[in-house]
Amino acid sequence: MNPVFICKTVGALAIALSCAMTALDYARCVRTSLDAARDAERFVRFVGDAVRYRSDDISDIIGSYDTGCCALRLLWKKASDTTLSEVVCEFPFDEATRRIMTEFSSELGRGYRDSQIELCSRTSERLRAHIDELSSSKSDRLRVACAVAVFISMSFIILFL
Repeated sequence: MNPVFICKTVGALAIALSCAMTALDYARCVRTSLDAARDAERFVRFVGDAVRYRSDDISDIIGSYDTGCCALRLLWKKASDTTLSEVVCEFPFDEATRRIMTEFSSELGRGYRDSQIELCSRTSERLRAHIDELSSSKSDRLRVACAVAVFISMSFIILFL
Protein backbone atom coordinates (compact mmCIF):
# COMPACT_ATOMS: atom_id res chain seq x y z
CA MET A 1 0.00 0.00 0.00
CA ASN A 2 1.01 3.52 -0.66
CA PRO A 3 2.15 5.27 2.57
CA VAL A 4 0.72 8.61 1.36
CA PHE A 5 -2.70 7.03 0.96
CA ILE A 6 -2.49 5.55 4.46
CA CYS A 7 -1.57 8.96 5.93
CA LYS A 8 -4.42 10.65 4.04
CA THR A 9 -6.87 8.00 5.23
CA VAL A 10 -5.75 8.34 8.84
CA GLY A 11 -6.00 12.14 8.60
CA ALA A 12 -9.46 11.96 7.06
CA LEU A 13 -10.62 9.58 9.79
CA ALA A 14 -9.18 11.87 12.45
CA ILE A 15 -11.11 14.80 10.98
CA ALA A 16 -14.29 12.73 10.78
CA LEU A 17 -13.87 11.70 14.42
CA SER A 18 -13.26 15.26 15.55
CA CYS A 19 -16.41 16.42 13.73
CA ALA A 20 -18.39 13.62 15.35
CA MET A 21 -17.00 14.56 18.76
CA THR A 22 -17.94 18.19 18.15
CA ALA A 23 -21.52 17.16 17.32
CA LEU A 24 -21.67 15.01 20.47
CA ASP A 25 -20.32 17.88 22.56
CA TYR A 26 -22.95 20.20 21.12
CA ALA A 27 -25.65 17.63 21.96
CA ARG A 28 -24.33 17.51 25.53
CA CYS A 29 -24.49 21.31 25.75
CA VAL A 30 -28.10 21.31 24.53
CA ARG A 31 -29.06 18.68 27.10
CA THR A 32 -27.16 20.53 29.83
CA SER A 33 -28.90 23.82 29.11
CA LEU A 34 -32.29 22.09 29.14
CA ASP A 35 -31.52 20.32 32.42
CA ALA A 36 -30.22 23.55 33.97
CA ALA A 37 -33.39 25.39 32.97
CA ARG A 38 -35.50 22.60 34.50
CA ASP A 39 -33.47 22.76 37.72
CA ALA A 40 -33.84 26.54 37.84
CA GLU A 41 -37.61 26.20 37.43
CA ARG A 42 -37.69 23.62 40.23
CA PHE A 43 -35.72 26.02 42.43
CA VAL A 44 -38.07 28.92 41.73
CA ARG A 45 -41.10 26.75 42.54
CA PHE A 46 -39.37 25.64 45.75
CA VAL A 47 -38.75 29.24 46.78
CA GLY A 48 -42.34 30.18 45.93
CA ASP A 49 -43.74 27.30 47.98
CA ALA A 50 -41.42 28.09 50.88
CA VAL A 51 -42.44 31.73 50.89
CA ARG A 52 -46.10 30.77 50.65
CA TYR A 53 -46.12 28.14 53.42
CA ARG A 54 -43.23 29.10 55.71
CA SER A 55 -42.11 32.39 57.13
CA ASP A 56 -38.37 31.80 56.85
CA ASP A 57 -35.84 34.33 55.70
CA ILE A 58 -34.95 34.13 51.98
CA SER A 59 -31.34 33.13 52.73
CA ASP A 60 -32.61 30.25 54.92
CA ILE A 61 -34.98 29.15 52.16
CA ILE A 62 -32.19 29.17 49.57
CA GLY A 63 -29.87 27.31 51.94
CA SER A 64 -32.47 24.61 52.54
CA TYR A 65 -32.88 23.76 48.85
CA ASP A 66 -31.84 20.13 48.43
CA THR A 67 -33.23 18.89 45.12
CA GLY A 68 -32.03 19.30 41.56
CA CYS A 69 -28.62 18.61 40.09
CA CYS A 70 -25.69 18.42 42.46
CA ALA A 71 -23.77 21.38 41.00
CA LEU A 72 -26.80 23.64 41.14
CA ARG A 73 -27.63 22.53 44.67
CA LEU A 74 -24.10 23.37 45.82
CA LEU A 75 -24.27 26.76 44.16
CA TRP A 76 -27.62 27.57 45.80
CA LYS A 77 -26.19 26.57 49.18
CA LYS A 78 -23.24 28.86 48.44
CA ALA A 79 -25.74 31.69 47.92
CA SER A 80 -25.99 32.09 51.68
CA ASP A 81 -22.38 33.33 51.62
CA THR A 82 -22.67 35.38 48.42
CA THR A 83 -25.52 36.98 46.55
CA LEU A 84 -27.86 34.90 44.44
CA SER A 85 -26.93 36.99 41.39
CA GLU A 86 -23.31 35.85 41.68
CA VAL A 87 -24.45 32.22 41.87
CA VAL A 88 -26.59 32.65 38.75
CA CYS A 89 -23.57 34.06 36.89
CA GLU A 90 -21.43 31.05 37.87
CA PHE A 91 -23.84 28.38 36.66
CA PRO A 92 -23.76 27.37 32.96
CA PHE A 93 -27.25 28.55 32.04
CA ASP A 94 -28.08 29.41 28.47
CA GLU A 95 -28.57 33.13 27.81
CA ALA A 96 -32.36 33.24 28.20
CA THR A 97 -32.37 31.22 31.43
CA ARG A 98 -29.56 33.37 32.82
CA ARG A 99 -31.51 36.54 32.02
CA ILE A 100 -34.69 35.19 33.66
CA MET A 101 -32.81 33.99 36.74
CA THR A 102 -30.84 37.24 37.02
CA GLU A 103 -34.07 39.22 37.03
CA PHE A 104 -35.49 36.81 39.60
CA SER A 105 -32.45 37.03 41.86
CA SER A 106 -32.35 40.83 41.69
CA GLU A 107 -36.01 41.11 42.80
CA LEU A 108 -36.03 38.27 45.34
CA GLY A 109 -36.26 39.47 48.93
CA ARG A 110 -37.22 43.04 48.00
CA GLY A 111 -40.89 42.96 48.78
CA TYR A 112 -43.62 41.60 50.94
CA ARG A 113 -44.84 38.03 50.94
CA ASP A 114 -47.50 38.45 48.24
CA SER A 115 -45.13 40.20 45.85
CA GLN A 116 -42.54 37.45 46.37
CA ILE A 117 -45.12 34.76 45.63
CA GLU A 118 -46.15 36.64 42.48
CA LEU A 119 -42.48 36.99 41.48
CA CYS A 120 -41.94 33.24 41.87
CA SER A 121 -45.11 32.42 39.91
CA ARG A 122 -44.20 34.81 37.10
CA THR A 123 -40.62 33.54 36.91
CA SER A 124 -41.75 29.92 36.97
CA GLU A 125 -44.13 30.56 34.08
CA ARG A 126 -41.40 32.28 32.07
CA LEU A 127 -39.02 29.39 32.73
CA ARG A 128 -41.67 26.83 31.78
CA ALA A 129 -42.26 28.63 28.49
CA HIS A 130 -38.52 28.71 27.85
CA ILE A 131 -38.19 25.00 28.72
CA ASP A 132 -41.02 24.16 26.32
CA GLU A 133 -39.27 26.17 23.62
CA LEU A 134 -35.93 24.47 24.31
CA SER A 135 -37.38 20.98 24.34
CA SER A 136 -39.39 21.53 21.15
CA SER A 137 -36.36 22.82 19.27
CA LYS A 138 -33.94 20.31 20.81
CA SER A 139 -34.37 17.57 18.23
CA ASP A 140 -34.16 20.04 15.33
CA ARG A 141 -31.02 21.64 16.74
CA LEU A 142 -29.37 18.25 17.26
CA ARG A 143 -30.37 17.08 13.79
CA VAL A 144 -28.86 20.20 12.22
CA ALA A 145 -25.67 19.86 14.27
CA CYS A 146 -25.23 16.23 13.25
CA ALA A 147 -25.91 17.03 9.60
CA VAL A 148 -23.37 19.86 9.63
CA ALA A 149 -20.78 17.64 11.30
CA VAL A 150 -21.33 14.88 8.73
CA PHE A 151 -21.17 17.39 5.88
CA ILE A 152 -17.93 18.92 7.14
CA SER A 153 -16.29 15.57 7.76
CA MET A 154 -17.34 14.23 4.35
CA SER A 155 -16.08 17.41 2.69
CA PHE A 156 -12.69 17.01 4.30
CA ILE A 157 -12.56 13.31 3.44
CA ILE A 158 -13.36 14.06 -0.21
CA LEU A 159 -10.87 16.92 -0.21
CA PHE A 160 -8.03 14.85 1.27
CA LEU A 161 -8.66 11.61 -0.57
